[in-house]
Amino acid sequence: MRIPTRPRSIFSLILLGYALVALPIIVVSAVAAIYAKTLADDSNHLLNNGIHVIQKSQALEDSLIAIDRISQQYRVLGQPQSLETFPKRARAVNEALADLKLSTQYRQSDWQLDKIGSDVSALGAALRLNNPQATELAQALDKFGEVHKLANGITDQAQIFIANEASAIEQRAIKHENFLITLGAFLLPIACGMALLSAYYVIFPLRKLDRVIRDLGADRLDKPISVRGPQELQRLGQELDWLRTRLLTVDQDKNRFLRQMAHELKTPLANVREAVELLAEGVTGSLSEQQVEVVGILNNNSFELQNLIENLLDFEDWREKAGRMDFSFFPMRPLIDRCVQRYRVLITAKSLTFAINCDSFQVYADRERLRMTLDNLISNAIKFSPKAGTISIAARLEVVESNSVKTSNELQIEIADEGPGIPENDRNNIFDPYFTGKPPAGRHLQGTGIGLAVVNDCVKAHGGTIAVVDRPALGACFSIRMPIEYERASVSVAV
Repeated sequence: MRIPTRPRSIFSLILLGYALVALPIIVVSAVAAIYAKTLADDSNHLLNNGIHVIQKSQALEDSLIAIDRISQQYRVLGQPQSLETFPKRARAVNEALADLKLSTQYRQSDWQLDKIGSDVSALGAALRLNNPQATELAQALDKFGEVHKLANGITDQAQIFIANEASAIEQRAIKHENFLITLGAFLLPIACGMALLSAYYVIFPLRKLDRVIRDLGADRLDKPISVRGPQELQRLGQELDWLRTRLLTVDQDKNRFLRQMAHELKTPLANVREAVELLAEGVTGSLSEQQVEVVGILNNNSFELQNLIENLLDFEDWREKAGRMDFSFFPMRPLIDRCVQRYRVLITAKSLTFAINCDSFQVYADRERLRMTLDNLISNAIKFSPKAGTISIAARLEVVESNSVKTSNELQIEIADEGPGIPENDRNNIFDPYFTGKPPAGRHLQGTGIGLAVVNDCVKAHGGTIAVVDRPALGACFSIRMPIEYERASVSVAV
C-alpha cells in the first residue's frame, strides 16, 4: 500500500495542519495535568499526614501532662482515687506512640518513642505499689521530666518534617515548571514548523499559480504548467495548462493567418503601387493638377499600407526567430542613411528635413534587428511630423579608456520629431504589441501597434533599453541605450 506523501485535498491539509499544530499543545497540557495531579496528591498526603501527626503529638503531650499531674497529686495527697484515670491516660499514650511509630518521619526516632513508653510503664509500676512515699515512685517521677522534653522534641520534629516536605513539594513544583517551560520551548518551534509546513503546501502552489497566470497574461506560453499540491490546485493547474495550449493554438492560428494575409496583400499592393507610379510618371498621358494631387494621395497611402504589411511580417518573423541573433561588424551611418532613403517619397511629399548627427564608426550587432529598430522609429517620426517639419537623428558612442585601448561603453541613439508627442498616459503601453493610440489628425490609416513592440524586443535582445524622453520643444523623442562593441572607421563603408 502506497502512503501518500502529500494531502489529497485542501480540506485534509487544513485538518492535518490543525492536528500538527495542536499536537504539541496537547502534549504539554497532558504533561502539565500529570504533574499537577502528582503535586496535588503529594500536597494532600502531606496535609493529611501532617494533621494526623500533629494531632497524635498533641494528644501524646496532653496525656503525658495528665499522667504527670495525676502522679504528682497522688504523691502529695496520697489518695488512691486520684489514680482512677491513670490507666485510660496510659492507654492513650500507648496508642499515640503506636500511631507515631507507623509514621515514616519517626522511623529513625523509635528509641525516643520507646523511652517514653518505658518511662510511662515504669511510672505505672511505681504507682501500683500504692505507696505515695515509695522511693521507686520518686525516682520514676524524677525521670518523667525528661519524658516531657522528648514529647516536645517529637512535636518539633513533626513540624520540621512537615516544613521539609512542603519545601520538597515546592522544589518539585519548580522543577516541573522548568521542565514544562523547556518542553514548551522545544515544542513551540516544532508547532511553528508544522504550521509553516502546512501553509507551504498551500501557499507555494498558489504562488506558482500566480506566476503561471502572469505568464499567460504576458503571452509566455512555451512552458507546460504543472502544479504540485492538493488535488484542487493540481486540477486548477491542469485546467490552466489546457488554457495555455488553447491560447498557444489560437496564437499560432492568428500568426499563421496574419502572415498568410500579409503575403496575399503584398502582391495586389505591389501592382497598385506600380500602377500609381506609372500614372505619376505620365506613362498613360499627362495629368492635370488635381489628378497629380490624387495620385500623390494614392502613392502616400499605398506606401503606408506597404509599411504596415512589412511591419506585420517583420513582427511575425521576429517572434519566430526570437533568441537567434546574427552579430557582425557594420558601419552605423550608412545604415541610418539607407533607412531614411527608403522613405524618400513620403519625405518629399511632406517637405521634411532630416538632421543626422552620426560619426563614422562600426558597431558589432545584429544588423537586421538594428535596421528594423531604426526603420520603425523613422517611420513613426515621419507619420507624426507636420509638413516642413524637422526630424533629428543622433547616434554616438560613449567610450571609456582602459590601458590606452578604447572600448565602447554603449551606443546611444535618439530620434526626435516635431509632431504632437506622446500623451503621458500612453507611455507605459506604447511598447505593448497591438497597442494603438489615437491616430493623428489627417491620417486615414491607423497603425497596427506592432512597430514599437518590434523596436522594444530588438533593443532588449541587445541588452539595451528604450524610453520616451521629454524635450523642451514639441514632439516625441525616443532614446536608446545599448551596450555594444565597436570599431572606429576612417571612411564610411557602403551599405
